[in-house]
Amino acid sequence: MVERDGRLYGRGTCDMKGFIAVALALVPELLLQRGALQKPVHLAFTYSEETNMCGARLILSKLREHQCDGCIIGEPTDMALVVAHKGLCHHIYESRGLAAHSSLQTSGHNALQATTEMLAYLFALRKRLSEEGPFEEGYDIPYTTLCPAMIQGGIATNIIPEYCKLNFDIRNVAADNMTAHIDNIVAFVAKQNEAMGAAKAPEGCGASITHLNAVPAFAGEKSSAVYRALAAAHQQAAGAEKVSYVTEAGYYQPLTPTVVCGPGSVDQAHKPDEFVDVRQLQLCVAVMRDAVRRMCGGEAGPSSTS
Repeated sequence: MVERDGRLYGRGTCDMKGFIAVALALVPELLLQRGALQKPVHLAFTYSEETNMCGARLILSKLREHQCDGCIIGEPTDMALVVAHKGLCHHIYESRGLAAHSSLQTSGHNALQATTEMLAYLFALRKRLSEEGPFEEGYDIPYTTLCPAMIQGGIATNIIPEYCKLNFDIRNVAADNMTAHIDNIVAFVAKQNEAMGAAKAPEGCGASITHLNAVPAFAGEKSSAVYRALAAAHQQAAGAEKVSYVTEAGYYQPLTPTVVCGPGSVDQAHKPDEFVDVRQLQLCVAVMRDAVRRMCGGEAGPSSTS
C-alpha cells in the first residue's frame, strides 16, 4: 500500500479493506466501553464475496442463532446509504453435437445451432423485460437485465462444431422472480433436447444449462433502526440509494435489517491504481462510531477530526 496526495493506493483498499480497517480501529474504543454498551457489537468477516459468496451463506446459520438489530456492510458506496440492489445469477449453457468435415453436412451435427436458438430466446426475453418490466424506480436501468457475454465453439471453419458454450447473467430487480426465469430457461432447454431426439440427432448430442452464483436481490427498509442510526450519524449522506452491483446484503436482509455503507467508490474498485481517500476513512470512523452509540449505547467517543 502507498499513501499519496491523501489517498491510500493498493489492491483492495477501496473494495473493501478500508471498511475492515475502520471496524478494527474502533475495537479498542468498544472494549473500553463494554460496561456502557447496552447491546453487543459483532464484527463478521466473510470470504469468497467476489466469487460464490459461500462465506455469507455460512454466516446465515449464525444469524439464525443470534438475531441482530441491524447489519452494516461496508462496501464502497462513497458513504451513501444503499438500501437496495439487484439480484444476480450466472449461467452456463452448453450444446454438444457431432464433428465432421464441413462438406459432409449430414454426417455431423452442428452444436452452434442449439446455441443460436438459446441466444434468440435470451435476446427476446431481454427485449420483453425492457418493455414490460416489472419496473422498480431508483435504478439507472429500472428493470431486470440480461447479458449474453461469452461464446466459445468450433475449432476450424472446415469442421462442423461438436461443442459450444455460452455464458450469460441475469440481474433482477426485487419485484422480478429469478426462480421463474431459471425454470423457464430449463424448460426451453428440455424442449431443445426433445426436438433433437425427435429429429434423430446423433447419440450424445444435446444441450444443458448450469446455474452459478445466485445472489438474491436486496430490498432494505428506511424505517429500520440501523438505517435511522446511520442517517442520523451521517446527515450529509446521499439519500437512500439503489445500485446495480451486488453485495451480501440480499442474504442478510431476511434475517436482520441491513444497510450498505462504506468508504470509497465502486468506480475505483477492480482496476489498477485502486484507492480510498483518507478523508472518507476518517468520516467512516466518525459515522460508524456514532451509529453504534445510537444502536447500542455507550459514549460518543473522540471527535471526527481527531
